Amino acid sequence: MNFKVCLIGIVLAFVLFGCSNKSEISQPSEAEAQKVAQIGGELTKTLLDTLGATLKSSMQTDGPVAAIDVCKIEAGAIAERVAGLSDETVSIKRTTFKYRNLKNAPDKFEKEALNHFTKIAEDGKQLPPFYIQKITTNDQVEFNYYKPLKVQSLCLTCHGDLETMDSILKETIAANYPSDMATGYKLDDFRGLVRVKITN
Repeated sequence: MNFKVCLIGIVLAFVLFGCSNKSEISQPSEAEAQKVAQIGGELTKTLLDTLGATLKSSMQTDGPVAAIDVCKIEAGAIAERVAGLSDETVSIKRTTFKYRNLKNAPDKFEKEALNHFTKIAEDGKQLPPFYIQKITTNDQVEFNYYKPLKVQSLCLTCHGDLETMDSILKETIAANYPSDMATGYKLDDFRGLVRVKITN
């Protein structure tokens, strides 16, 4: 009998704990959106400029295979350094449905944002410059700023057609990322998002 009571108590506690941590997405106010857009826009530009310059320099110096190490080892550190430039509590991530690195796999909020941009792209419409989510969990409020990424010519070296990709580069990608999904892109395809999370 005591065991049953304890079991029921554990189940109820689990249910209540789960319910109490439910997150909701809502529209930010105009003032919130302006602030988030400014912070997210500046950090995203710094990230993309820094990462792009690092990739270009590595490829020119050591060839396209070097870009794999940049994305695998340096990209995360660059994102952390850029996030540290903000006075706010910020984290930065690149995410996509067709990811190469498991660290870039989307969470449920990022999936919603990816679906938002994917539908616009599939409808042949111009992608908006950004998208903002206001996420409330209990009394905690966070904002996710998303910047869409389109495939540029530099990206095609490692993310383009496998049939025309350098054989050594393909072997390197396969060795580092056996479950890779991030190939087959064409110029100007929707690639994914930069997500800037801002915590109040």
